[in-house]
Amino acid sequence: MRTIKEIIDELTDKGIKAYGADSHFYDYTDNEESPLKTLFDEFFQFGQEYLDRDDLEFNVKPARLYYSTNTGLNALARKVNDYYLVEIYMGTIAWMEKFYLEMEDKFNQDGLQHYKQISQLRGVTPGKFLLQLATTYYFYHEVGHLIQRSVQDADYVEYLQNECVGDQIPTRHMRELDADWNSAFCMAMHLKQFAEVESNGGYIVDPGILLEIAALGLAAMYMYFINRTDKNPVIYYQEKCHPHPSVRLSYMLVFVLDNLQANVPYPINKNEILKKAIQISELLLKDGENNIIEEYSKALLKEIKKVEDYIKKIMGDTENYPYLCKHILVPGSS
Repeated sequence: MRTIKEIIDELTDKGIKAYGADSHFYDYTDNEESPLKTLFDEFFQFGQEYLDRDDLEFNVKPARLYYSTNTGLNALARKVNDYYLVEIYMGTIAWMEKFYLEMEDKFNQDGLQHYKQISQLRGVTPGKFLLQLATTYYFYHEVGHLIQRSVQDADYVEYLQNECVGDQIPTRHMRELDADWNSAFCMAMHLKQFAEVESNGGYIVDPGILLEIAALGLAAMYMYFINRTDKNPVIYYQEKCHPHPSVRLSYMLVFVLDNLQANVPYPINKNEILKKAIQISELLLKDGENNIIEEYSKALLKEIKKVEDYIKKIMGDTENYPYLCKHILVPGSS
């Protein structure tokens, strides 16, 4: 298994640097006092092992995952000197650890206690599960951008910018939706795997566990995207480089649930999962009388027809844009 030091040395030898003039490679092993050292290592090992697999449906080799010293909440994907690169800002890991693990004590309240037992099936706490799922969302989203780069493509650096103009906007929105689509599929597979139990020498998906763990997983997404609005639910459409977080949340929920349904042999109650996800989010984010989820959900409901129409527009645009996961992973999908 590669180490972070080996990857930093390898990329340095190839003349590759972290993105941005003020950023550098971040070697978490150099900081013996860092309380996040284990988390940085777990995420790195998970991601680089995935990128090194030989059984993937796409070819992005050589691919490397690394951290940069940027303290913001972001990540990016790019191709440099024939290397496919995923850069995770160190600030992303720190933010997610604080955001999700600070919710741990709230799982002692009524309505949430049983998630402690469910998450323990895989040896984690509920807060750690939320953290793991959110970080895997980030990773698989960036992998989606690498897949987009695995065929002849324009020279994009994929990361959140506020300055996009003209024809750049619909193109970027297609690429973001498509990368989210890839991430949603991978996340659904993790949720399915979590719910698998031994039966007659094999494994089956337990419907009860799947319903609860899918709801907890969607709650992780719900809370993340609400936070990304800076608690301002005013929705924009064909502006900026990324679709509005409300738009992304709307299609992410659908993508995850549809992928779950496509990969289990029995009907799942999508409405019940979504209802539970919202309830979990309300209990975890409620601050006194301030119910952020309720405020956000009401604002989204008022705009839901416009949101749905805009998502349909993006998805329609993707039919004739070849540099997307949906065409590369599912040939003939257009």
